[in-house]
Amino acid sequence: MGKRKVKIYYGLSGSLKGTTIENKESCSQVMRSEIKVWKNNRNLLFPWIVEETNINYALLHLTRLEDYKIGNLVVERGVTDMMFYELKKNPELITSSIIKNAVKREIEILGGDDVEVKKILLIMNDQEFIANRVLQEKTRHEWFKSVNDYIENQNEYVDFTETYNDISEVIVINDAKDYITRKLGIEYYV
Repeated sequence: MGKRKVKIYYGLSGSLKGTTIENKESCSQVMRSEIKVWKNNRNLLFPWIVEETNINYALLHLTRLEDYKIGNLVVERGVTDMMFYELKKNPELITSSIIKNAVKREIEILGGDDVEVKKILLIMNDQEFIANRVLQEKTRHEWFKSVNDYIENQNEYVDFTETYNDISEVIVINDAKDYITRKLGIEYYV
């Protein structure tokens, strides 16, 4: 029997990661990010709680991986996604060794040397798609002020992600409609 196979998708556009996973992957196990669900439940049940940190989300991610220890798996985002945002908020708290330890722990939970991990980075360069789709998402609109701000942050994110992860494949999307219709084989909705 071969090694367990895990694919982790990275990229700033959550909907694009989700669409890619839904239409490109045939794995029966997909671990989706639950940050929006976490925030929604917190807002509904415990609205007085001060905003949690991205470290909480990183811990949630690592804890949820414990439920996916058997079989092949596709993961919507890696632990460094949360570390990137926390580093931007609190650069004095997040060191390179902390980030490396989190990545090491992620691999350990997935199976260490007994797992084949493929890390896929999506880079969105279609500025029209960023303006009309990505920045229309509530969470992205709150975080990024403009298309240029998104692109600048994405460049930082790409550098950070490639620094701390052994990226197996980079998918650069210059034309979102072409990517969605030809590469994923689905209809593109305007």
